[in-house]
Amino acid sequence: MPDFRKDFPIFQRSFKGEPIHYLDSAATTQKPASVIEAVANYYCVSNSNIHRGIYRLAEEATEWFEESRKEFASFINAKADEVVFTKNATESLNLASHIIASAGDTGKQHNIVTTILEHHSSFLSARKLAQSTGAELRTADIDEAGNLVELPTDRNTRAVFITGMSNVLGVIPDIREIAKVAHDNNAIVVLDAAQFAGHRAVDVQKLGVDMLAASSHKMLGPTGVGMLWAKEDLLKKSEPLLLGGGMIREVSLDSASWAEPPYKFEAGTPNIAGVAGLGEAIRYLKRVTMETVAGVEKKLARYAVDKLLSVDGLNLLGPRESEGIISFTLDFAHPHDIASILDKRHVYVRAGHHCAMPLMKRLGVPATARASFHIYNNRDDIDALVEGINDVKKVFG
Repeated sequence: MPDFRKDFPIFQRSFKGEPIHYLDSAATTQKPASVIEAVANYYCVSNSNIHRGIYRLAEEATEWFEESRKEFASFINAKADEVVFTKNATESLNLASHIIASAGDTGKQHNIVTTILEHHSSFLSARKLAQSTGAELRTADIDEAGNLVELPTDRNTRAVFITGMSNVLGVIPDIREIAKVAHDNNAIVVLDAAQFAGHRAVDVQKLGVDMLAASSHKMLGPTGVGMLWAKEDLLKKSEPLLLGGGMIREVSLDSASWAEPPYKFEAGTPNIAGVAGLGEAIRYLKRVTMETVAGVEKKLARYAVDKLLSVDGLNLLGPRESEGIISFTLDFAHPHDIASILDKRHVYVRAGHHCAMPLMKRLGVPATARASFHIYNNRDDIDALVEGINDVKKVFG
Protein backbone atom coordinates (compact mmCIF):
# COMPACT_ATOMS: atom_id res chain seq x y z
CA MET A 1 0.00 0.00 0.00
CA PRO A 2 1.52 3.39 -0.98
CA ASP A 3 2.63 5.64 1.87
CA PHE A 4 0.66 8.85 1.43
CA ARG A 5 1.05 9.75 5.09
CA LYS A 6 4.23 11.70 4.38
CA ASP A 7 2.22 14.21 2.33
CA PHE A 8 0.23 15.30 5.40
CA PRO A 9 2.13 17.50 7.88
CA ILE A 10 -0.15 16.72 10.83
CA PHE A 11 1.26 13.20 11.01
CA GLN A 12 4.64 14.63 11.93
CA ARG A 13 3.10 15.28 15.32
CA SER A 14 3.55 12.70 18.06
CA PHE A 15 3.02 12.39 21.80
CA LYS A 16 6.10 11.17 23.66
CA GLY A 17 7.17 9.41 20.50
CA GLU A 18 3.76 7.83 19.90
CA PRO A 19 2.13 8.61 16.53
CA ILE A 20 -1.43 9.80 16.17
CA HIS A 21 -4.00 7.46 14.65
CA TYR A 22 -6.60 9.66 12.99
CA LEU A 23 -9.74 7.65 12.22
CA ASP A 24 -12.28 10.46 11.89
CA SER A 25 -12.10 11.40 8.22
CA ALA A 26 -15.89 11.29 7.90
CA ALA A 27 -15.94 14.35 10.19
CA THR A 28 -13.11 16.14 8.39
CA THR A 29 -10.10 15.02 6.38
CA GLN A 30 -6.51 15.99 7.00
CA LYS A 31 -4.82 18.34 4.53
CA PRO A 32 -1.78 17.62 2.35
CA ALA A 33 1.08 20.11 2.48
CA SER A 34 0.30 21.34 -1.02
CA VAL A 35 -3.20 22.43 0.06
CA ILE A 36 -1.85 24.29 3.08
CA GLU A 37 0.71 25.96 0.83
CA ALA A 38 -1.99 27.00 -1.67
CA VAL A 39 -3.95 28.75 1.09
CA ALA A 40 -0.81 30.46 2.40
CA ASN A 41 0.24 31.42 -1.12
CA TYR A 42 -3.02 33.27 -1.73
CA TYR A 43 -2.53 35.35 1.42
CA CYS A 44 1.19 35.89 0.82
CA VAL A 45 1.12 36.61 -2.91
CA SER A 46 -2.31 37.70 -4.18
CA ASN A 47 -4.50 38.63 -1.21
CA SER A 48 -7.31 40.78 -2.62
CA ASN A 49 -11.00 40.58 -3.39
CA ILE A 50 -12.29 38.92 -6.54
CA HIS A 51 -14.46 39.94 -9.50
CA ARG A 52 -14.13 43.64 -8.68
CA GLY A 53 -10.61 45.00 -8.91
CA ILE A 54 -8.89 45.78 -12.21
CA TYR A 55 -5.39 45.61 -10.74
CA ARG A 56 -3.00 42.68 -10.91
CA LEU A 57 -3.55 41.14 -7.45
CA ALA A 58 -7.32 41.13 -7.86
CA GLU A 59 -7.06 39.63 -11.32
CA GLU A 60 -4.73 36.89 -10.04
CA ALA A 61 -7.06 36.07 -7.14
CA THR A 62 -10.05 35.96 -9.49
CA GLU A 63 -8.19 33.67 -11.87
CA TRP A 64 -7.28 31.25 -9.04
CA PHE A 65 -10.85 31.30 -7.74
CA GLU A 66 -12.37 30.54 -11.13
CA GLU A 67 -9.72 27.92 -11.85
CA SER A 68 -10.84 26.06 -8.72
CA ARG A 69 -14.42 26.20 -9.98
CA LYS A 70 -13.23 24.59 -13.22
CA GLU A 71 -11.25 21.98 -11.27
CA PHE A 72 -14.30 20.89 -9.30
CA ALA A 73 -16.48 20.89 -12.41
CA SER A 74 -13.95 18.67 -14.18
CA PHE A 75 -13.73 16.44 -11.10
CA ILE A 76 -17.45 15.61 -11.34
CA ASN A 77 -17.75 15.91 -15.16
CA ALA A 78 -19.87 19.06 -15.18
CA LYS A 79 -19.76 22.58 -16.60
CA ALA A 80 -18.07 25.28 -14.52
CA ASP A 81 -20.99 27.71 -14.77
CA GLU A 82 -23.17 25.08 -13.07
CA VAL A 83 -21.01 25.08 -9.91
CA VAL A 84 -21.98 27.38 -7.03
CA PHE A 85 -19.63 27.97 -4.10
CA THR A 86 -21.21 28.00 -0.64
CA LYS A 87 -19.74 27.72 2.84
CA ASN A 88 -20.39 23.97 3.32
CA ALA A 89 -22.43 21.01 2.09
CA THR A 90 -25.18 21.91 4.56
CA GLU A 91 -25.69 25.28 2.88
CA SER A 92 -25.52 23.60 -0.52
CA LEU A 93 -28.34 21.21 0.41
CA ASN A 94 -30.43 24.06 1.79
CA LEU A 95 -29.82 25.96 -1.44
CA ALA A 96 -30.89 22.90 -3.44
CA SER A 97 -34.14 22.81 -1.47
CA HIS A 98 -34.64 26.53 -2.11
CA ILE A 99 -34.01 26.17 -5.85
CA ILE A 100 -36.66 23.46 -6.18
CA ALA A 101 -39.18 25.41 -4.09
CA SER A 102 -38.41 28.63 -5.98
CA ALA A 103 -39.57 27.07 -9.25
CA GLY A 104 -43.10 27.27 -7.87
CA ASP A 105 -44.27 23.97 -9.36
CA THR A 106 -44.31 21.86 -6.17
CA GLY A 107 -47.54 21.65 -4.20
CA LYS A 108 -49.83 19.57 -2.00
CA GLN A 109 -50.34 17.01 -4.75
CA HIS A 110 -46.63 16.15 -4.72
CA ASN A 111 -44.32 14.18 -2.46
CA ILE A 112 -40.65 14.56 -1.54
CA VAL A 113 -38.69 11.34 -1.02
CA THR A 114 -35.66 10.91 1.21
CA THR A 115 -34.11 8.03 3.16
CA ILE A 116 -33.46 6.92 6.71
CA LEU A 117 -29.72 6.95 5.90
CA GLU A 118 -29.53 10.71 5.48
CA HIS A 119 -27.39 13.16 7.42
CA HIS A 120 -29.55 15.81 9.09
CA SER A 121 -28.43 18.35 6.47
CA SER A 122 -30.03 16.31 3.70
CA PHE A 123 -33.04 15.07 5.67
CA LEU A 124 -33.96 18.49 7.02
CA SER A 125 -33.52 20.13 3.62
CA ALA A 126 -35.96 17.59 2.17
CA ARG A 127 -38.36 18.16 5.05
CA LYS A 128 -38.11 21.93 4.66
CA LEU A 129 -38.99 21.61 0.98
CA ALA A 130 -42.02 19.49 1.85
CA GLN A 131 -43.16 21.85 4.59
CA SER A 132 -42.72 25.00 2.51
CA THR A 133 -44.68 23.62 -0.43
CA GLY A 134 -47.26 21.48 1.34
CA ALA A 135 -45.90 18.30 -0.24
CA GLU A 136 -45.86 14.96 1.55
CA LEU A 137 -42.51 13.77 2.95
CA ARG A 138 -41.73 10.09 2.41
CA THR A 139 -38.75 8.27 3.93
CA ALA A 140 -37.26 5.07 2.49
CA ASP A 141 -36.24 2.41 5.01
CA ILE A 142 -33.27 0.02 5.16
CA ASP A 143 -33.10 -3.75 5.54
CA GLU A 144 -31.38 -5.50 8.42
CA ALA A 145 -28.02 -5.32 6.64
CA GLY A 146 -28.31 -1.55 6.33
CA ASN A 147 -29.06 -1.42 2.61
CA LEU A 148 -31.86 0.73 1.23
CA VAL A 149 -35.13 -0.91 0.31
CA GLU A 150 -37.14 0.35 -2.64
CA LEU A 151 -37.79 4.08 -2.57
CA PRO A 152 -41.48 5.10 -2.33
CA THR A 153 -41.50 7.16 -5.53
CA ASP A 154 -44.48 7.58 -7.83
CA ARG A 155 -45.71 9.92 -10.57
CA ASN A 156 -46.29 12.65 -7.95
CA THR A 157 -42.72 12.60 -6.62
CA ARG A 158 -41.18 16.04 -7.11
CA ALA A 159 -37.70 15.45 -5.66
CA VAL A 160 -35.52 12.71 -4.20
CA PHE A 161 -32.82 13.56 -1.63
CA ILE A 162 -30.30 10.73 -1.44
CA THR A 163 -26.91 10.24 0.22
CA GLY A 164 -23.97 9.19 -1.91
CA MET A 165 -22.47 7.34 1.06
CA SER A 166 -23.93 6.97 4.53
CA ASN A 167 -21.81 8.80 7.10
CA VAL A 168 -22.79 6.16 9.66
CA LEU A 169 -22.79 2.80 7.85
CA GLY A 170 -20.58 3.47 4.83
CA VAL A 171 -23.37 2.22 2.55
CA ILE A 172 -23.29 3.43 -1.06
CA PRO A 173 -26.78 3.27 -2.58
CA ASP A 174 -27.33 2.41 -6.24
CA ILE A 175 -27.47 6.08 -7.21
CA ARG A 176 -27.75 5.46 -10.94
CA GLU A 177 -30.78 3.18 -10.55
CA ILE A 178 -32.42 5.54 -8.05
CA ALA A 179 -31.94 8.43 -10.48
CA LYS A 180 -33.41 6.40 -13.34
CA VAL A 181 -36.55 5.53 -11.36
CA ALA A 182 -36.88 9.12 -10.16
CA HIS A 183 -36.57 10.50 -13.69
CA ASP A 184 -39.17 8.02 -14.94
CA ASN A 185 -41.47 9.95 -12.59
CA ASN A 186 -40.08 13.36 -13.67
CA ALA A 187 -38.53 13.92 -10.22
CA ILE A 188 -35.39 15.92 -9.44
CA VAL A 189 -32.55 13.98 -7.79
CA VAL A 190 -30.43 15.78 -5.16
CA LEU A 191 -27.27 13.87 -4.21
CA ASP A 192 -25.58 14.54 -0.88
CA ALA A 193 -21.99 13.74 -1.88
CA ALA A 194 -20.31 15.01 1.30
CA GLN A 195 -18.97 11.50 2.06
CA PHE A 196 -18.85 10.42 -1.58
CA ALA A 197 -16.84 13.04 -3.46
CA GLY A 198 -13.20 12.76 -2.44
CA HIS A 199 -13.58 9.04 -1.72
CA ARG A 200 -14.96 7.68 -5.00
CA ALA A 201 -14.90 8.82 -8.61
CA VAL A 202 -17.94 10.99 -9.33
CA ASP A 203 -19.47 11.55 -12.76
CA VAL A 204 -22.78 13.38 -12.55
CA GLN A 205 -23.56 12.55 -16.17
CA LYS A 206 -23.23 8.80 -15.59
CA LEU A 207 -24.97 8.94 -12.22
CA GLY A 208 -27.86 10.84 -13.77
CA VAL A 209 -28.47 13.16 -10.83
CA ASP A 210 -29.71 16.75 -11.18
CA MET A 211 -27.99 18.41 -8.21
CA LEU A 212 -24.98 17.50 -6.09
CA ALA A 213 -23.78 18.93 -2.78
CA ALA A 214 -20.21 18.49 -1.59
CA SER A 215 -17.81 19.87 1.00
CA SER A 216 -14.19 20.90 0.56
CA HIS A 217 -13.06 19.81 4.01
CA LYS A 218 -14.37 16.28 3.46
CA MET A 219 -12.12 15.89 0.39
CA LEU A 220 -8.71 17.05 1.70
CA GLY A 221 -9.49 20.75 1.21
CA PRO A 222 -9.94 23.63 3.67
CA THR A 223 -12.99 24.20 5.84
CA GLY A 224 -15.54 26.87 5.01
CA VAL A 225 -16.14 25.93 1.36
CA GLY A 226 -19.08 23.98 -0.02
CA MET A 227 -20.08 23.26 -3.58
CA LEU A 228 -23.47 22.88 -5.21
CA TRP A 229 -23.66 21.60 -8.75
CA ALA A 230 -27.05 21.94 -10.41
CA LYS A 231 -28.22 21.61 -13.97
CA GLU A 232 -28.25 24.91 -15.82
CA ASP A 233 -32.02 25.08 -16.25
CA LEU A 234 -32.60 24.67 -12.50
CA LEU A 235 -30.18 27.50 -11.72
CA LYS A 236 -31.57 29.84 -14.35
CA LYS A 237 -35.21 29.67 -13.27
CA SER A 238 -34.52 29.97 -9.53
CA GLU A 239 -34.53 33.13 -7.47
CA PRO A 240 -31.34 33.74 -5.43
CA LEU A 241 -31.30 32.81 -1.76
CA LEU A 242 -29.03 35.61 -0.51
CA LEU A 243 -28.90 39.19 -1.76
CA GLY A 244 -25.94 41.58 -1.78
CA GLY A 245 -22.72 42.47 -3.50
CA GLY A 246 -21.43 40.39 -6.36
CA MET A 247 -24.75 38.79 -7.34
CA ILE A 248 -26.55 41.72 -8.99
CA ARG A 249 -26.75 43.00 -12.53
CA GLU A 250 -28.38 46.32 -11.70
CA VAL A 251 -29.97 47.97 -8.65
CA SER A 252 -32.18 51.05 -8.47
CA LEU A 253 -34.31 52.51 -5.70
CA ASP A 254 -37.29 50.39 -6.66
CA SER A 255 -35.95 47.39 -8.58
CA ALA A 256 -33.07 44.95 -8.94
CA SER A 257 -31.94 42.33 -11.43
CA TRP A 258 -29.56 39.46 -10.88
CA ALA A 259 -26.34 38.24 -12.45
CA GLU A 260 -26.33 34.99 -14.39
CA PRO A 261 -25.67 31.69 -12.59
CA PRO A 262 -23.60 30.75 -10.74
CA TYR A 263 -22.87 34.28 -9.56
CA LYS A 264 -26.44 35.17 -8.58
CA PHE A 265 -26.11 32.57 -5.81
CA GLU A 266 -22.76 33.90 -4.51
CA ALA A 267 -23.62 37.09 -2.63
CA GLY A 268 -20.81 38.77 -0.70
CA THR A 269 -17.11 38.01 -0.44
CA PRO A 270 -16.51 34.24 -0.48
CA ASN A 271 -13.82 32.19 1.21
CA ILE A 272 -11.25 32.93 -1.48
CA ALA A 273 -8.33 31.29 0.30
CA GLY A 274 -10.42 28.20 0.99
CA VAL A 275 -11.45 27.93 -2.64
CA ALA A 276 -7.79 28.21 -3.69
CA GLY A 277 -7.03 25.33 -1.32
CA LEU A 278 -9.91 23.30 -2.73
CA GLY A 279 -8.47 23.60 -6.22
CA GLU A 280 -5.17 22.16 -5.02
CA ALA A 281 -6.95 19.40 -3.07
CA ILE A 282 -8.65 18.30 -6.28
CA ARG A 283 -5.36 18.40 -8.19
CA TYR A 284 -3.81 16.27 -5.44
CA LEU A 285 -6.65 13.73 -5.67
CA LYS A 286 -6.29 13.64 -9.44
CA ARG A 287 -2.57 12.92 -9.08
CA VAL A 288 -3.26 10.11 -6.63
CA THR A 289 -6.31 8.97 -8.70
CA MET A 290 -9.69 8.19 -7.21
CA GLU A 291 -9.23 4.53 -8.06
CA THR A 292 -6.26 4.47 -5.70
CA VAL A 293 -8.22 6.25 -2.97
CA ALA A 294 -11.09 3.77 -3.25
CA GLY A 295 -8.70 0.82 -3.27
CA VAL A 296 -6.86 1.96 -0.13
CA GLU A 297 -10.09 2.60 1.77
CA LYS A 298 -11.67 -0.73 0.81
CA LYS A 299 -8.56 -2.70 1.81
CA LEU A 300 -8.41 -0.92 5.15
CA ALA A 301 -12.12 -1.46 5.73
CA ARG A 302 -11.85 -5.20 5.07
CA TYR A 303 -8.88 -5.46 7.42
CA ALA A 304 -10.69 -3.43 10.08
CA VAL A 305 -13.87 -5.53 9.87
CA ASP A 306 -11.89 -8.76 10.25
CA LYS A 307 -10.01 -7.41 13.27
CA LEU A 308 -13.07 -5.92 14.95
CA LEU A 309 -15.16 -9.07 14.54
CA SER A 310 -12.60 -10.88 16.68
CA VAL A 311 -13.46 -8.68 19.69
CA ASP A 312 -15.99 -10.26 22.05
CA GLY A 313 -18.92 -7.99 22.81
CA LEU A 314 -18.36 -5.75 19.78
CA ASN A 315 -21.30 -5.19 17.46
CA LEU A 316 -20.78 -3.95 13.91
CA LEU A 317 -23.65 -1.99 12.42
CA GLY A 318 -24.42 -2.14 8.73
CA PRO A 319 -23.04 -4.41 6.01
CA ARG A 320 -19.78 -6.26 6.46
CA GLU A 321 -18.56 -4.98 3.08
CA SER A 322 -17.85 -1.47 4.33
CA GLU A 323 -16.79 1.32 1.98
CA GLY A 324 -14.50 3.06 4.47
CA ILE A 325 -16.81 4.01 7.35
CA ILE A 326 -17.40 1.56 10.20
CA SER A 327 -19.76 2.10 13.13
CA PHE A 328 -19.79 -0.17 16.16
CA THR A 329 -20.95 -0.50 19.74
CA LEU A 330 -19.64 -2.46 22.71
CA ASP A 331 -21.90 -4.39 25.06
CA PHE A 332 -19.98 -3.09 28.05
CA ALA A 333 -19.25 0.59 27.28
CA HIS A 334 -20.94 3.71 25.94
CA PRO A 335 -19.47 5.10 22.68
CA HIS A 336 -18.32 8.27 24.45
CA ASP A 337 -16.37 6.16 26.96
CA ILE A 338 -14.88 4.20 24.08
CA ALA A 339 -13.70 7.38 22.37
CA SER A 340 -12.32 8.79 25.61
CA ILE A 341 -10.19 5.74 26.36
CA LEU A 342 -9.04 5.44 22.75
CA ASP A 343 -7.88 9.05 22.95
CA LYS A 344 -5.36 8.01 25.61
CA ARG A 345 -3.75 5.83 22.94
CA HIS A 346 -3.94 8.74 20.47
CA VAL A 347 -6.58 6.86 18.47
CA TYR A 348 -9.17 9.37 17.29
CA VAL A 349 -12.66 8.15 16.47
CA ARG A 350 -16.05 9.84 16.53
CA ALA A 351 -18.75 8.97 19.09
CA GLY A 352 -22.38 10.05 19.03
CA HIS A 353 -25.36 10.06 16.69
CA HIS A 354 -23.31 11.50 13.79
CA CYS A 355 -26.05 13.97 12.83
CA ALA A 356 -28.25 11.02 11.86
CA MET A 357 -30.72 10.63 14.71
CA PRO A 358 -33.52 9.02 12.63
CA LEU A 359 -31.04 6.33 11.57
CA MET A 360 -29.89 5.80 15.16
CA LYS A 361 -33.50 5.22 16.22
CA ARG A 362 -33.98 2.80 13.33
CA LEU A 363 -30.87 0.88 14.42
CA GLY A 364 -32.07 0.84 18.02
CA VAL A 365 -29.02 2.55 19.49
CA PRO A 366 -28.57 6.03 20.99
CA ALA A 367 -25.05 6.39 19.58
CA THR A 368 -22.15 4.52 18.01
CA ALA A 369 -18.40 4.76 17.83
CA ARG A 370 -17.25 5.37 14.26
CA ALA A 371 -13.94 4.79 12.52
CA SER A 372 -13.47 6.27 9.05
CA PHE A 373 -10.52 6.16 6.69
CA HIS A 374 -8.68 8.00 3.94
CA ILE A 375 -5.46 7.44 2.01
CA TYR A 376 -3.23 8.51 4.91
CA ASN A 377 -4.40 5.61 7.09
CA ASN A 378 -2.68 2.25 7.38
CA ARG A 379 -2.97 -1.06 9.22
CA ASP A 380 -1.09 0.34 12.20
CA ASP A 381 -4.02 2.69 12.80
CA ILE A 382 -6.45 -0.22 12.87
CA ASP A 383 -4.20 -2.33 15.09
CA ALA A 384 -4.01 0.59 17.51
CA LEU A 385 -7.82 0.86 17.41
CA VAL A 386 -8.26 -2.80 18.36
CA GLU A 387 -5.62 -2.55 21.10
CA GLY A 388 -7.45 0.48 22.44
CA ILE A 389 -10.75 -1.39 22.46
CA ASN A 390 -9.06 -4.09 24.51
CA ASP A 391 -8.14 -1.33 26.98
CA VAL A 392 -11.82 -0.40 27.11
CA LYS A 393 -12.64 -4.02 27.97
CA LYS A 394 -10.17 -3.95 30.84
CA VAL A 395 -11.89 -0.89 32.29
CA PHE A 396 -15.55 -1.76 31.65
CA GLY A 397 -15.67 -5.40 30.58
